[in-house]
Amino acid sequence: MIDQCGDTMTYDIATPPKGFNFEYTVNGYPLITYRSMGTTGIKIFLAIWLTFWTLGCVFFTMYAFLGPGGTNVGLLLFLIPFWAGEFFVIGAVNWNFASIRSFELGDEKLIASRTCLKYKKKREIFKSYIVKIRQVKDGGENAEGTFNTWGIVIEADKKYKILHYQPIEKSEWVGRVIEEWAQKEYVPW
Repeated sequence: MIDQCGDTMTYDIATPPKGFNFEYTVNGYPLITYRSMGTTGIKIFLAIWLTFWTLGCVFFTMYAFLGPGGTNVGLLLFLIPFWAGEFFVIGAVNWNFASIRSFELGDEKLIASRTCLKYKKKREIFKSYIVKIRQVKDGGENAEGTFNTWGIVIEADKKYKILHYQPIEKSEWVGRVIEEWAQKEYVPW
């Protein structure tokens, strides 16, 4: 994927890094898709934590309905924030680990979208507005998080962060693909 010759790196755009796919839409536009991978340790921790959280919520809800003395309304009201928190965390976990990001490189605009189940969030960035594509460090030393990670920011009518928390070579690949499409300057980290 990456050939190093002295100080320069050459990227084969047709060979995406692991986790990314490069294909074409039915209209013939280049399309990059990516599914968040996450670390296995975090996924195992969240699965165990959510399992115990769910079991606790179910147990106390059953106790509130079927316990001695009939329905315990006070306990049911107390459980509402725990159930709400559970659904929020399940949604956040799905959004971060099961969503699919895509970058459609059309004739006039880049459509960056993120889809999870039926919910879709998308941004359109017009090619004519793009000034620069920049690789930014968004995790690790002197940045958020504990792992060194990088993202891509497109400077256009405003700044659009379209990719984040990736190893340097993956964000570099996405940046180079967008650079070739937009014919604008790419600034690596």
